[in-house]
Amino acid sequence: GHCYFDLIEDSDGDKSVVSVKLFRGVRQALAGKLRDHQVEIVSGVKVRIRGTPDVFAPSGSFGFKMSDIDPRFTLGDLAAKRQEIVDRLKKDGSYDRNKTKRLPLVPLGIGLVTSMGSAAHADFMKTIEQSGIGFHVLLCDVRVQGEGSAASVAAAVSHLGSLDAVDLVAVVRGGGSKTDLAAFDDESLARAIAACNKPVFTGIGHEVDTSIADEVAFSWNKTPTACAVAIIDRILQFTARVDVAVQRMSTLVLTALAAGERRIADAAGRLRTLRTAALQSATARIDL
Repeated sequence: GHCYFDLIEDSDGDKSVVSVKLFRGVRQALAGKLRDHQVEIVSGVKVRIRGTPDVFAPSGSFGFKMSDIDPRFTLGDLAAKRQEIVDRLKKDGSYDRNKTKRLPLVPLGIGLVTSMGSAAHADFMKTIEQSGIGFHVLLCDVRVQGEGSAASVAAAVSHLGSLDAVDLVAVVRGGGSKTDLAAFDDESLARAIAACNKPVFTGIGHEVDTSIADEVAFSWNKTPTACAVAIIDRILQFTARVDVAVQRMSTLVLTALAAGERRIADAAGRLRTLRTAALQSATARIDL
């Protein structure tokens, strides 16, 4: 139940490292605070911790025994980083680039980016299958949390976006802490979505979660299920337009047929009148 990690400060390529010990009792005492702020101690996040210096006598190694953490510091750092990335994306035009991509009238080819076997994968596929629409889903199984997850998702988005069989790319992931979802605030992933050749639909986290990936995507949806519903709705909107067009065509055809029948009846009446007149005239000529 103990936790051991390193604090790393990188200054112009020179790394300073301090080993930290978080013993089980302290870890359990801090669990509620971390949970309330949706923060976890994961690789790559900045933390402000409290504790006491610790020297391991046999080896003389220096470390730190952690006793407390300020989760608001981590949240503030994540928010500041996020705003810097958003500002850069807006400045070079990447922020709205994917929103200009053309979505086909009937987008049946879906490139799905998620962790295979996850709840997000199951929810998305269940909704797609229950629609009864003939979608073709091509899955890229990726890491959606932890080290390397942002690069994994970015590579999958770029790959699926290059395939002719894919009409749109869907990126989905279930809920988690703010640090769990940090990968979706990564600048390289945001740029991969912006540059994707196909429209990108996202369904990341819970209803209250919004990431940079959501902001730059063609369509942002609150959950994996909502993402699937948004895609299905595109098809239903098209079929509804087709139904209206068919009804209009039927009305026009019936109207044209009725008008044609009236014209034929009028022509037939005129022919009967002309026939009678012609016979009478011929009879008169014969009599004469």
